[in-house]
Amino acid sequence: MELQEKTDKLQKLFQKVDQQTHDLSCKASLHCLPGCGACCENPNVESTVLEFLPLSIELWQKNQSEDLLRLLNKTEEGTSCILYKADPNIPGNGRCTQYELRPLLCRTFGYAARLNKYGEKELATCKKISLDQPESIKRAQKLIDEGLDVPVFSEAWLALLDIDPGLATDRYPMNVALKTALEKIGYWRDCSQSDTLENHDYSNQNSRSKKNLF
Repeated sequence: MELQEKTDKLQKLFQKVDQQTHDLSCKASLHCLPGCGACCENPNVESTVLEFLPLSIELWQKNQSEDLLRLLNKTEEGTSCILYKADPNIPGNGRCTQYELRPLLCRTFGYAARLNKYGEKELATCKKISLDQPESIKRAQKLIDEGLDVPVFSEAWLALLDIDPGLATDRYPMNVALKTALEKIGYWRDCSQSDTLENHDYSNQNSRSKKNLF
């Protein structure tokens, strides 16, 4: 699958998940706490390299990738996502600086379901939402039981594997996944500008697909 096709499929997956979470949020009155950045501050949150490809392409096209790579190279292990900007005035609050191109997990967390041992969908949300909105949690689970289409973690992961099993099999800390994605796109970008591109095989992506992106 060509790089352009992979990013197109990812964007469609992101759009589908966004619509599902929007529907659940509206119908159940379920929402993140205003300004909350608790999940973003967690250094144990992980992503696949694949999920960061659209953002990496965007950053290379805007000539912002090399500065970010330098910051990532200086970032210590166990640090929360470099894309998160904490609110200096309110501990625990903040925002994502690349919200529109954030990974899949960031889109689903708090609004997705997991399958229990009986194969039934159970809402998997965060502790803060559970404590703050117990009635909304009940409504959300009722809607899910009645058949509302919501993201399911295992199904979302399978959708990623279908796009690129090589880049979706392993999960890494956010900064590691982002750094790897930026490096891969930079490598493919350099190859697309090389006269010897057609003498190489880069994940079965031909020169035309790369030149469309860069």
